[in-house]
Amino acid sequence: MFATTETRTGLVEAGPDAVAQARRLSSLMRAEHLSFAATGGPGWTRYRPRERATRVYDATPTVTRYPEETSRRIWRDLRFGALDLID
Repeated sequence: MFATTETRTGLVEAGPDAVAQARRLSSLMRAEHLSFAATGGPGWTRYRPRERATRVYDATPTVTRYPEETSRRIWRDLRFGALDLID
């Protein structure tokens, strides 16, 4: 998202196709985040608990039902307090 594909990620070693794909995805994510900040709309259907439409950023980005439903159910009733962060 921050156009840092060459910053010690190991991505460059994966080859030019991987770098190009990462740049496209980074550009898309940045554009969608900026659009959301400017308009309040992410560019896809608003999230509703029944549908759980979720943007999935992958080689081919899609909007689909939340893909980690099992994990969501495991964690849904757990609440976490503030972390005690020490300098």
